[in-house]
Amino acid sequence: MNLFSALKNNRYWYLYALMIAFLLLKMARGVFGVASSGGGIWNAIQILFVFIGIVYFFTRYNNKVAPIGVFLFFSIWVMFVAFINMINHPINSLSSWFYFFSTPCAPFVLLIFYCVAQKGDFRDYSFLIKTTYYVLIAMFYYSMTNYREMDSDEFIAFSDIYYPLALLPIVLFLTKPQRSIIPIFAIIVGIIVSGKRGGLVMVALVAFIYYFIGNKRGRGRTIFMLLLFVAVAFFASYIIEYIDSLYGLHTIDRMESSIEDGGSGRLWRWGKIWDVLGMSSFWELLFGHGFGAVYDLVGGRAHNDFLEVFYNFGFMAFVFYILFYLSIIILNIRQYRNKYPNAKFLTCSIAVALVLAMVSFFIVEPTYVLSSMFTTGLLLGDWSKDRNIVTQ
Repeated sequence: MNLFSALKNNRYWYLYALMIAFLLLKMARGVFGVASSGGGIWNAIQILFVFIGIVYFFTRYNNKVAPIGVFLFFSIWVMFVAFINMINHPINSLSSWFYFFSTPCAPFVLLIFYCVAQKGDFRDYSFLIKTTYYVLIAMFYYSMTNYREMDSDEFIAFSDIYYPLALLPIVLFLTKPQRSIIPIFAIIVGIIVSGKRGGLVMVALVAFIYYFIGNKRGRGRTIFMLLLFVAVAFFASYIIEYIDSLYGLHTIDRMESSIEDGGSGRLWRWGKIWDVLGMSSFWELLFGHGFGAVYDLVGGRAHNDFLEVFYNFGFMAFVFYILFYLSIIILNIRQYRNKYPNAKFLTCSIAVALVLAMVSFFIVEPTYVLSSMFTTGLLLGDWSKDRNIVTQ
């Protein structure tokens, strides 16, 4: 079925349109300087996903899946803690209320596209999803051409490369194996240009999982793909060196200094948070220090979701967050045991999410996490549908 037939016959097309619009608008924020006020269109889309997710939860979420349920419990607890904090410290800003109501957006995006993949074939939207992936990367490249005009050393579009990166597992799922090097090469260049060292770890993990885990094409095929990957990396290094010198990005210097600077100050932030946690009361450990407390403490994000969740929302939120990853890893192991042919794509998605959670602000802000949950939801839905077909 081509894209036009899918749009005509599939009643879920508007959900894909909303997700793609969100991704493009968030990328446009950095590329074209679109204002990021609380009333932005992307914010309205997030709230809309929350309402749609509530409807889907009560009307279409029949086949219970552990990761989705745990993720929803996590969001409910976070909202509970945030509500307590708002009672004790009343806030009137629109942005704070928006973040409160958009808290369950990520698990609802996961739930929505899980249900959508169960009911329809998302391969019908292969062209749309892959085109979005390449457009996002192209927009990022364009933002780099404007970097020389920026006076600041920091630029909001640097981390925007994570939007397409989180889509990489689903793009690989929809791409023929012989063409898989194309999306990988495109994102590699983008990540190195961005200087995001954690991004390099993610794409290396994805490439390793994709080519070497569950590869049934024989040793010869594996060796060929390894040599091809090395050749592509060698070729990319020259492009990276040229772009790095052209725009003065200092990418190589930033990578070499990662040990000396503690990951752009991450070690200092983590140490500061741990020090305060060590002096916290039982109530603060259980319920957290409040919404946005890490930002107030260190002047920014923790760049580690596990630590930020624990500090802001307490031990119970931390437990739910750990359980989410454990539940989805256990489900992925079941896929391999049941010989599900596409299990490695969920492994790729888990790897991206975990690394993002450890080095960036992932779950605590509805940005890249929605791109990741879109991918994961489709993959879980495909697994559920495949399992039902096999067992019938």
